[in-house]
Amino acid sequence: MRAFIQARPDWDQYSLVTSALAGFLFQHGWAGGCVSEHYLNSLFRDEAA
Repeated sequence: MRAFIQARPDWDQYSLVTSALAGFLFQHGWAGGCVSEHYLNSLFRDEAA
């Protein structure tokens, strides 16, 4: 996790864990509005910014 965050300065430990949890919940059928929003935001996050 540390290497991932160090390689991506726009990420922090909280956004990484939130993204992972949202992805897990979304893939296991719980697609509430908040979960879907976090999941989709993590998919389309602009790493160049």
